[in-house]
Amino acid sequence: MQKMYEAFYRSLPEARQRAISKDEIPKELLSSIADKYNNPANLDKIEEANEKVKEVVVQIQDDIKKVAGSQKEMDDLNARAQQMAANARGFDTEARELERQMFWRNMRLIIIIVAVIIVVLVVVLVPVLVKYA
Repeated sequence: MQKMYEAFYRSLPEARQRAISKDEIPKELLSSIADKYNNPANLDKIEEANEKVKEVVVQIQDDIKKVAGSQKEMDDLNARAQQMAANARGFDTEARELERQMFWRNMRLIIIIVAVIIVVLVVVLVPVLVKYA
């Protein structure tokens, strides 16, 4: 304790040292200095840095939780995209098959119409050609 008194006394400005003797150091002043040194967070820069590190660690942990949640959402989205791609391939196959069916239906219809026109022409033109021939 004596060493602390002496160190304190030496830290005072010279005018202040002459004004009070070592035995007359005010208790309030010593009390405020002792309180300052009793709380290491006020003085210790390492403690302050540790507190900041703890805050950053908490923030990083929160961010990691968010990323993990985002990863799950991304996996779900990827699964839905793959399902949609499979459905699109099925739709494409069915569309090509339907296109082929419609092509042949139209061809049959065109062949029938051409055949009807040829029959009508034969029915109309044969008697006319026979009459004038």
